[in-house]
Amino acid sequence: MENAIVFNGVIKANDLDKRWPGLDDHELASYIDSAVKAFLSFSSPKDAFPSPYWLRKEKGNPKTGIMYYYCERLDQVESYGQGCMGNKILYDFTGIVFKTEDVNNWEESREWLSFVDPDNMPQSDDEWIPAESIRKLLLMPPCEFLEFLHACHVETNLEPERKEFYNARGIYAGDFFAVNELSIIKINKFSWMRYAEKNALPVECQISRPKIQHEELIAEKQRMGSFEGRLKKACQENEALKSRIADLEAQLGQGTAAATPKCAICRADSPSVSEWTSDVEAAVQLTARLVKEGERNCTVWHENEWKKTRGASRSRAFHAFRRALPDEYKDDDPRKK
Repeated sequence: MENAIVFNGVIKANDLDKRWPGLDDHELASYIDSAVKAFLSFSSPKDAFPSPYWLRKEKGNPKTGIMYYYCERLDQVESYGQGCMGNKILYDFTGIVFKTEDVNNWEESREWLSFVDPDNMPQSDDEWIPAESIRKLLLMPPCEFLEFLHACHVETNLEPERKEFYNARGIYAGDFFAVNELSIIKINKFSWMRYAEKNALPVECQISRPKIQHEELIAEKQRMGSFEGRLKKACQENEALKSRIADLEAQLGQGTAAATPKCAICRADSPSVSEWTSDVEAAVQLTARLVKEGERNCTVWHENEWKKTRGASRSRAFHAFRRALPDEYKDDDPRKK
């Protein structure tokens, strides 16, 4: 495109709703129209809205890594309405971009662009951690970190906007987060704490829990007392099972010694008993752990933990363990689609 205007950095109009939550879509449409009319009338108002362009194609230089955006000036007023959702008009600014430098200059003196609706106000600044801080803790490059965010492992400060984005455009609308927005994304502290503890991340990736109030401390002690009682009972059952296993192994040893060396049944049974013994030990260890953690989980989670503890699948043994597990430690399995 020889006659195209080429930029090295642009911002898409469809991404401005996250960058400028204080600017509604209908206001953005009005600003774009005013910029087009000013261009057509050859006027240049002071502190004018950034000039809009059509993005015709984008290419990258593989040698330098520099991106090139080939654009044409938007020279007529467009209709951006794409339907309604209730009483709200849905807007689509696909293909319209602005030069990054123009956007930075225009937003510099307009603090109101960052204002949010009352429902989206964070409860406390102490509850939110900059996404960049978490990314550096995880040692993830930006693109990989965006995949982490899109997987919904943690809660961000843009969840209402993300929900509205997919409600308006559908679940196949593409990625919501972008690399150039990492500076405005924050992660809820408590959701990060749960993720870090559940996935046993290193200490440097975790944050300390907030101090517990007196009433909460009393309730926590009562809960711990109940837990310690259950743990003690589980340990007693564990010791009883170990004793029973020892007795069975002794009986098995006596039976093997009494059997003739050529006894095919004994040779066949010995490995089976060994496997059964390992199954029982794995079931006891995993049960004690579940009682200690006091969490409910689905079959897939239990099966993965069984494989780690047992060192093998042993499907029939696992399903017997799962059936015998009390309901208070089993979560309903998600419905298959």
